[in-house]
Amino acid sequence: MHDLEMLIDRTRGVQEALASSDRRGTAELDSLIRLLEDECRQGHATYMHARASTLRLCEGVIEDSAPKRPVAVA
Repeated sequence: MHDLEMLIDRTRGVQEALASSDRRGTAELDSLIRLLEDECRQGHATYMHARASTLRLCEGVIEDSAPKRPVAVA
């Protein structure tokens, strides 16, 4: 998502640098920006859908990788 956001920002920068008379270029870049924004939103929705299970997985990995304390034998 970060890469898409960076690409959107750079595309907007290119668009701003276009001559105001270049309506076709502006329109094409508008279309590209909309496409990239849609892809970014879809990626965010996918992440949010999987977020809880991803966090549980990470917590399990952290717990399993923690050093184990030896059990004292009486």
